Amino acid sequence: MAMPMPLHEVPDVTPHQVQTRREDRASDQPVSATRVRPSARLTPDEEAMQLMLKVVERVEVAKSFAKIAAGIFSVTAARATVQLRAVADAKMAEAVERDGGVLRQVDRVRKIARAAKDAAVHVATHRPPPENTGATE
Repeated sequence: MAMPMPLHEVPDVTPHQVQTRREDRASDQPVSATRVRPSARLTPDEEAMQLMLKVVERVEVAKSFAKIAAGIFSVTAARATVQLRAVADAKMAEAVERDGGVLRQVDRVRKIARAAKDAAVHVATHRPPPENTGATE
């Protein structure tokens, strides 16, 4: 049994709106009557085609996502490269100040190479003569 609505909850509806609503309900058909129902069972080919279409749609979404992610990563990598380059330049400047620069390092390597060459020449020129250990008895 329908309960009466309290006065403070009665909607503000005109008689014309009530008549229009009644006509709308009368003209409405059940949803199942307006739709064409597909056959109860699809053929295996149709099922496979539907499955493939769903897979293709998901692949397209995945490709779009990959493109977006690649763009984000490339922008992030470019920013990181700029920051790393600045840090590397600062570290090189520190090393130059601390170690005296590249030319000082090159001079040090030349000095070591010259000493190694002189040692090799000395050993080659001051080698004792080989002993004759032949079996000439």
